[in-house]
Amino acid sequence: MVISKKIITKAGCVAIAASMVLSVAGCLGGKAKSEVIEAAESFAEAVKKGDPDKIIKLTTEKKDSEVAEGLKLLLAGDTDERSLFNEAVLKTFEAEVDESSVSVDGESAEADIIFTMVDYKTVIKDEYEDIDELISAIEDCDDTIEVTFSAEFEADDDEWLVSNIDDKSFGKVMDFASAELPIAASSNFVDFLDYTDWFFDDGDGVYSHYNSYIELDLWFTSDMYEVDPSASVYYEAYYEGSLVYTSDPVTVGGNSYIECIYGDSQGAELGDDGYMLPGEYEIIVYLEDGTVWTSDTCEVEEDTYASSTTTTSASSDIDNGDVGASGMFEFQDSDFEAKAIEAGWWDYEGTMVDDGVFASDTATIAFSIKVDPSETEEVYYAYYYSEDDDMTEEDMATPAYEATIAPTVYPNGDTYYDIDYTPSSMVPGYYLLIVTDANQETAYVFAACRVLDVTSAEY
Repeated sequence: MVISKKIITKAGCVAIAASMVLSVAGCLGGKAKSEVIEAAESFAEAVKKGDPDKIIKLTTEKKDSEVAEGLKLLLAGDTDERSLFNEAVLKTFEAEVDESSVSVDGESAEADIIFTMVDYKTVIKDEYEDIDELISAIEDCDDTIEVTFSAEFEADDDEWLVSNIDDKSFGKVMDFASAELPIAASSNFVDFLDYTDWFFDDGDGVYSHYNSYIELDLWFTSDMYEVDPSASVYYEAYYEGSLVYTSDPVTVGGNSYIECIYGDSQGAELGDDGYMLPGEYEIIVYLEDGTVWTSDTCEVEEDTYASSTTTTSASSDIDNGDVGASGMFEFQDSDFEAKAIEAGWWDYEGTMVDDGVFASDTATIAFSIKVDPSETEEVYYAYYYSEDDDMTEEDMATPAYEATIAPTVYPNGDTYYDIDYTPSSMVPGYYLLIVTDANQETAYVFAACRVLDVTSAEY
């Protein structure tokens, strides 16, 4: 049987049409593959340069996403030594896209990127005296390792973006940036002092009379984290030019700051009212060999306030910025003080790192006054916030929080005024607490505390 010419002609047209479609499809597929290879090469170049912003730009991650921020911190390094090590390893990076691995499926694609780098894992098996010696070992090492990142891509308008930098295979490429550096802990930390600060003074090294101690804080650069944890200093306190206290060794290695305190706990002579004697004080900090590292002076003012047993108005006689040191409190009314069995800053969560000093992961600042179970009087309280230790009239204009409460009787019979402040988000800084009667006419207690800009785990 002979197929009709009509059928053959129709079939021929279908075949021609099909071949055209397949040809176009083949061209499109080839173009997409080429674009994916180009995108993979651009991404590899950004990784080689250690440019986190460029890397993120070539991915589907938002620039402020958790993954993006983490990558920035990782590549930047948390110390100068880490930054130098990262830079040295990145200089050895080479990258190649395995074109045979490239596949395109609609708006998704995959490609293996093979990164070659110095065999830093072998290099860091040894210990080095300093970062320079470690960098030299990296530069002298001829051995290399290969790490393959199986990159996944998503089409976004006219470009292909990497969509899986949170994948373990990319994490292996970045492993060098979190490798432990085998550098012998140094005891040389002289240059790591960032600045000094008199804690809870008025900002100019002047303390009000109502303080039971003075405190000079030494803040360090991040390099101190790499210092031998046994490295230490000691300090001397002078009053009106005379030596009055020499401290035990204070560890500096691995710390962000240290406190040089002189007060009641260090045997300071206090006035009849229980507060620091007025006059000039000096703290001198020494290295272990007796060399002076740093020093500073402060002044404790004369008593400019009425007696702490005098009843005062809650809104009067408050010297903004000078209401005592962090962790201190003072009763302002003798009748209310007589009711108090005990009082002080309270640590609900184990995040109070010192008396009245809370870590940033504290949820609730708490001041507690224990009273007799028969006590029923309601009290008003307000917390005021200042970014620094200079509590201004503007800071005092509006409380961060205020409430009126009655004592809480607990199952064991203990009774407390729970003077709590639980913000939606704890803000580091200084807080002044004022407790008064319910009508806000008579001041009962003034207290001050501080929230640090470090967590309890970092402290």
